[in-house]
Amino acid sequence: LYGSIAFYEETKLALQELIGKPVVETTKFAVNSADQTGYALAETINQTSVLGQKVIKTIVKPIANGNPLSPKPAQAKTIITTNPLPLPTGPETVIVIPTNPLKPFPSWMFTAGPVESLLEPSSQAEETIIIISTSTPDVTAPTSSINALVAEYNNTGFEVGWQGTDAASGTVSGLAYFETEYRLNGGEWQSWLASTSATSSVFAQSARPDDLIVIRVRAADNAGNLGEWAEARTKIASPPPSPHPVISEVQIAGATANDEFIELYNPTGSDIDLGNYSIQYRGGEAAGFSKKNLGGGWSIKANSYLLIAHNQYAGSVPANISHGSFTMSAEGGTIFLVSNQTLLTPTTTAGSAVVDRLAYGVGANLSPETAPAPAPAAGQSLERKALSTSTATTMAIGGEHYYSGNGYDSNDNSADFVLRATPEPQNYRSRSEPNDPLPACRSIPIDEFNQIATSTLAGGRDPYCVPINQTYIVPAGSQLTIEPGAILKFDANASLLVYGELSAIGTAEKNIVFASYYDNTFTPYFARPAYAGYWTGISVLNGGKLFFDYAKVSNVGRNGWLALAKPKSERNDFRLAMVMILSYSAINVRDAQAVITHSEISCSDTGISVEGSSQVSISDSAIFGNGSGVLSSGPSNIEAVNNWWGDRSGPYHFSDNVSGLGNQVTFNINFSPWLTSWP
Repeated sequence: LYGSIAFYEETKLALQELIGKPVVETTKFAVNSADQTGYALAETINQTSVLGQKVIKTIVKPIANGNPLSPKPAQAKTIITTNPLPLPTGPETVIVIPTNPLKPFPSWMFTAGPVESLLEPSSQAEETIIIISTSTPDVTAPTSSINALVAEYNNTGFEVGWQGTDAASGTVSGLAYFETEYRLNGGEWQSWLASTSATSSVFAQSARPDDLIVIRVRAADNAGNLGEWAEARTKIASPPPSPHPVISEVQIAGATANDEFIELYNPTGSDIDLGNYSIQYRGGEAAGFSKKNLGGGWSIKANSYLLIAHNQYAGSVPANISHGSFTMSAEGGTIFLVSNQTLLTPTTTAGSAVVDRLAYGVGANLSPETAPAPAPAAGQSLERKALSTSTATTMAIGGEHYYSGNGYDSNDNSADFVLRATPEPQNYRSRSEPNDPLPACRSIPIDEFNQIATSTLAGGRDPYCVPINQTYIVPAGSQLTIEPGAILKFDANASLLVYGELSAIGTAEKNIVFASYYDNTFTPYFARPAYAGYWTGISVLNGGKLFFDYAKVSNVGRNGWLALAKPKSERNDFRLAMVMILSYSAINVRDAQAVITHSEISCSDTGISVEGSSQVSISDSAIFGNGSGVLSSGPSNIEAVNNWWGDRSGPYHFSDNVSGLGNQVTFNINFSPWLTSWP
């Protein structure tokens, strides 16, 4: 195009007609034609930005002074419409228009009419370069995507790939770079690769087992537009369980300075024999070591616990092994679990015989794994985590990891343990973990005197629960019917008194269960039996009546399973009298009536005790695993024939069946014949 800069608007209109799209903006450069600097500027204008758009091509066509077009209007219009200056096809078009105000532009050049009156003559020749962007600015953000990651990796060092597209919308400026970021466990976003042109890379940032990783990417184009983030997620897998038992919880002091315990946990899927193991200890400032040999044929079941405690331990959960071999320092010390019974020395604390060790507090002679854990205060404990992300909150009652075991072991005492405000020791009879949460409790309606205020308890998966230290009563003159499949759970020191009538008639398919709150012996949706929990049984008193069929009662007693540790030689009448005084019975009948068939009475201090003038009939039932089977201290004759007593030789009786290896029975009990196999 040829004309004066004064005809800028007319030139703009002509350009729009020529290229078939709106002209967005122009930038003008006035230069002296003598040294050709205007053309030189046009040559390098591709480094200039027009409206934020990068000019990617220029057209420079030097035109000598004078009109290069034919003076014939028709020919001129033809030349305009056939585009004598070839336009580039990129997002920016640069057109150089030389003008000479001393040589007026012919009036026929534009259809707008005569324009001579608009000329502004100058005293010297000038040329003006007009650079016109003919495209729509790129305001569309690019898009990006990231390849899906597998659910878990064993560690970092995995490859991440991504892509981007700058979609057409008028102008396409093209992709410029990608931004990538990551975060761990929902924390702050951190930069990974900044302003990169790469479309894949190996993610090698630091992460620990069980860390949740989110990686995101977004694209930027040459116009400066940023796209939306695209995300991919994965996690670092949990470490495999330690192939050995670990120290899982420790209390240094409780009610007294020597109220101590050491809890062990087996995170593996197999039982581990501890017969040759020892627990050894060295105070933080002590020169020597002390030890307690476990021995005694002890093993620790898969995913289960063992409790070792000082003789002055005062906790409610019974210790499996008691000792007076050492006391632990409140300031600091190291506990060693050793696979042999050789006393350690300062040079053997890191030897292969040391299966696990926990150092806490301070002291010159600590032997920590990496760094010691803090010393717990009296009444607190140190508990091993379930996972790397576990905290004191998630490990507490109701927390996310409460039932997840204690198997996390990164060989760093300071990172592997949390402080528990309230210790919770577990022993050989505690629930295995990991495990499902205990089922929700259903409440039993009671009045202000703890008398049961309903006539029926329905069956169902969720148990009815009697709270800690509570005694619920079936009052005289009332009847409580418990339907098939019902489960009643009793917390510590809880019990049931029957002065009226209790009818628990189950079926072979739907037994009725009476058990400790923490016991899952007869609840199949749990994995294995658990610690008894110290409920104190069912008592039928003063004319009360009890009818059991396909009912199961377990884990009653102050001493729980400890009664089973007594050898046969100690099962004499004196001991039986003491059991009556010091233990609790699963079912106690005093001056009352009880009919028990097709039932199981197990794992309690005493299975059934009978006092006063009572009428008791027991048949086709299993009475086993108790400290004593059936005890009688009154004149009542008890019919207890056709029962399984835990051994084909029948129950032990001090005179009538001294070779019996089953649960023990006493006076006035007719136990023969007995079953020689499970009923």
